[in-house]
Amino acid sequence: MLFSLTTQELMERPDLWEAVHRLRYKIFVEEMGWTDLERPDGLEIDQFD
Repeated sequence: MLFSLTTQELMERPDLWEAVHRLRYKIFVEEMGWTDLERPDGLEIDQFD
């Protein structure tokens, strides 16, 4: 299933916001090995978020 949320909707659901960034971390750091993105909190966040 695919969901599309606006930034405002996502900010109203901090649980979803965190899940999105944890998933990005899992994909980019753990699966793809992009170690430059490693963070102790396990969230992949960049300047565009």
